[in-house]
Amino acid sequence: MDDPEFADKNVLGVLKYLKSLANSIKTKVAAAIGSPATGGDTGDQLAQKINDAKAVGATNLVAKGVSATATESLATLFGKISNIIKGSGNAQPADVLTGKTFTNDGGVPLTGSMPFRSAENVHMPSTEQTVWPGDRVFVKPPYGYFDGASWVTAPAPQLKPENILKAANILGVQGTAERAVPGRISITYNSGQRPGVPGESTFIELATIPAGVRLITLTKPDCSSLTFWGWGFIGLSLRDAGGNEIDIASNSVTVIIDSFVLDFWGRTASASGSSDGHAVFSRNIQPEFNNNVPMKLGYTIRSGNNDVSYFDAKCTITHM
Repeated sequence: MDDPEFADKNVLGVLKYLKSLANSIKTKVAAAIGSPATGGDTGDQLAQKINDAKAVGATNLVAKGVSATATESLATLFGKISNIIKGSGNAQPADVLTGKTFTNDGGVPLTGSMPFRSAENVHMPSTEQTVWPGDRVFVKPPYGYFDGASWVTAPAPQLKPENILKAANILGVQGTAERAVPGRISITYNSGQRPGVPGESTFIELATIPAGVRLITLTKPDCSSLTFWGWGFIGLSLRDAGGNEIDIASNSVTVIIDSFVLDFWGRTASASGSSDGHAVFSRNIQPEFNNNVPMKLGYTIRSGNNDVSYFDAKCTITHM
């Protein structure tokens, strides 16, 4: 044998060389394959492990939506890796619920930022409200996700049965208020000098005002006399069914009233006249005063001792 690669020219030497070469090739192939292949594997074992690896690769490609079989070459299988779609879609973080992860065409994992409003507040306040008179109410919810089991609210503190006419139903609230009938009430009253009772607090009715009235007035031409005085407390007021009072004018000395206005649209009360003290007032009508029920116009006496009081009225009030 005359081959320079074979140092040993006899047959046994050549066989030893070929065996060493084969083992070296197996070791290099096993190293290239990696675990579980080893240099001690036979050729059949190495071939099987290569085929097993190809089968796993093909299965993984199919799981990612890429067509592949274990019979394809390694080069073909590796070439198909670039066909794997890492993500698809056009959603952005603002479109996805906060805390949830997703991918889009960019293929990069993203986290949603849309607020979960129903989890924050099952009665979430609206950001805006508007009304089409006689038609409907609109409320604008804040940006975010609502699960269908929560509500968006708009404050309406005056949406009460007593503020709605009896014949009307607004958003499920049935009205109980009577429609006011315009009218005039004449008052003629003189208490004379009335002795008080120590510790008393007495309300004396002068007139009943119908439910639903929105304006009560006394003008100078309609007022011949409206004078009162007391050594204790004495005051003219309007009282509702719940005991709430509008203090029209009060003092512990002489008060002469020539006009007053109780405006329930603007929720204000004012009176004019004169007094020995500070009896003429302009004030807001308290929110809890209910003018949708019959009201009583009268005066209150509070006596600490045997105080004497006097009340004289000859006037006509107008309501509407």
